Amino acid sequence: MSRPLLQLEGHLGELRNRIITYLVVFLPVAVWFFFHATGLTQFLLLATGGRIKELIFISPSELFFTYIQASLVAALIVTSPLLIYEVAAFVWPGLTREERHLVISYAPAALFLLWAGAAFAFFVFAPVVFRFLFSFTGPVVHPMITYSSYVDFIIGLMLPLAIVFEFPLVVMALTRLGLISAHWLRQKRRMAIFIIFVLAAAFAPPDLMSMLVLASPMLVLYEVGVWLSALAERQRRRNEPPEDSDEEPPAEE
Repeated sequence: MSRPLLQLEGHLGELRNRIITYLVVFLPVAVWFFFHATGLTQFLLLATGGRIKELIFISPSELFFTYIQASLVAALIVTSPLLIYEVAAFVWPGLTREERHLVISYAPAALFLLWAGAAFAFFVFAPVVFRFLFSFTGPVVHPMITYSSYVDFIIGLMLPLAIVFEFPLVVMALTRLGLISAHWLRQKRRMAIFIIFVLAAAFAPPDLMSMLVLASPMLVLYEVGVWLSALAERQRRRNEPPEDSDEEPPAEE
């Protein structure tokens, strides 16, 4: 067998071992959540701020498959540190020293920001959204929310904000690559603020408080991105080798 095929077989074997290692942890956690689906459901309802006391299902299989969906998502969130570790361990041998330093520096921060974005969406933004949406109910109009639609709605709130919270790290990485600079970000601050409020107005309920709740963290993230960009520029300048001097060395006597 040729050397490239042996290397490919070795990589595939390593990938298989990493996947199995993760699944050995992920699947039992998902099964645990499935058999504690009632508690998981009660926790998910916290996002409504007490406006929904119970959920319904309208097809025989809906509840079973929604329990599976909710359990898998919860297990993925809980085991995400192990998932990031297994991915990093798989690509680690092929990384340069600088790339390994970036992985060690960015991976914990990326995980923290991912969780922070999801937590903000669940505990802060979702109650604001439900308060606005449920303000349209009345004496003859009552909410009857299906379990599947509720889980999809919560995931639809958490996933985009979890990604948005990665903005500072993306800015820092692009700065280290020399694609943007802190000066450029400061120049575009007014445009960024305008875009943030446009996005907040588009995705938040149409009231001022909801828009401010969504826009405020994005504004903070932008300013953090500017600060991290300036920090990355200083680090890059320190790591750059000094320029060769054009002056000739003094002649020996």
